[in-house]
Amino acid sequence: MKNKLPIIGATLGALLVGGILLLYRQPVEQAGKAMLNRVGLSKLAGVGNSTPQPVIPIPAQLDTICSELKASKDPATTRAILARLRALLDSLPPDVASLVVQDFLASSEDASTNLDLTIKPGGRLGDASSMRVFLLDYLGHIDRAAAGRVALQILAQYTTPDEWAVSLRNYAWAYSGPDSREFLKTKAQALLANAAWLKDPSVGFLEAFDTIVYTHDTALTPALSTLLRDNDNRAAAHAAFLTMDRLVINDPVPMLEDIVAQPDLMKGHEQTRADFVARADLGQPDQRALVEKYLLDSSRDPQELATFAAIFPNANYMISNNLLTGMQTPTGAVLAQHDREALAVVEQWQQDPRFANLQPLLNQMQQRLATFVQEAAANSH
Repeated sequence: MKNKLPIIGATLGALLVGGILLLYRQPVEQAGKAMLNRVGLSKLAGVGNSTPQPVIPIPAQLDTICSELKASKDPATTRAILARLRALLDSLPPDVASLVVQDFLASSEDASTNLDLTIKPGGRLGDASSMRVFLLDYLGHIDRAAAGRVALQILAQYTTPDEWAVSLRNYAWAYSGPDSREFLKTKAQALLANAAWLKDPSVGFLEAFDTIVYTHDTALTPALSTLLRDNDNRAAAHAAFLTMDRLVINDPVPMLEDIVAQPDLMKGHEQTRADFVARADLGQPDQRALVEKYLLDSSRDPQELATFAAIFPNANYMISNNLLTGMQTPTGAVLAQHDREALAVVEQWQQDPRFANLQPLLNQMQQRLATFVQEAAANSH
């Protein structure tokens, strides 16, 4: 590994069955930065064996793993190598493992895994796209403070989109408060502004959109709608759709205000706009007012209104594992309450002269909602 710190010799203080990683560190201030002194792994032939195997320095082991990853073309082999790396780090005390990981990340070494990034519950990675991405994820789970500091360094410049994705998560885990949210918003905007990353989006780039949901950044609605309308970049368009949909769920008023007031935001995707507006909770006066404005707009296309009437209330939810946020779907009782409230409002609209031209659609909505309410009542007994 290039630009590594020198290995400082030390004596082994204890021998445990099966061999353990013994890593001694002695912080040394040099130009204001702590240095790490390391030994390595003592591979013992077994208890009572008078000829211990040579000590293999930990940095050398990481170098070997990095080289193996570069040579591996088989996903199963790559995952086995990463599992060995995880076992190596897990055998260390967390504070020592943190120093080992930080030291490697401070170097320029990396190896692609030729795997797409995947996410497990809790924001943990399943597969990592590179060794550095793997280590960034690992660091985030064992030392959030250190992971946050490393994230700041990575997010100071464009590295790779997958590194940014994990670093955005690590930063969010390490720091809280209004200032940190604003920082994450700025970096999410910078992510979307990277034309090269956007042109050929990696899975990590797309997963990083979750930062927008996490920060409730409804100000990015125009940028997201532009991506949604990009028929030449289906992956980014789908990610933008999912992000906007989740923002509508979490922040309905500011999202619906923009969507209803700015027709061009959803130009060419009017049916999608209908799906979004159909998520409104008519039991909330501000959301009800926005739906009324939407329905009474004389320029609204009849097909879009038909789509709205057919899906309202929209209770379809996309379930996924995300880097930062979770998805809690409404309970049956909550949905039933929303249906009762919506039914009451729709029946009021049926008697309101302003909605005279929409009676067929209102009748359709009233019949659907009445069915939902009756079914919920029957199931409750």
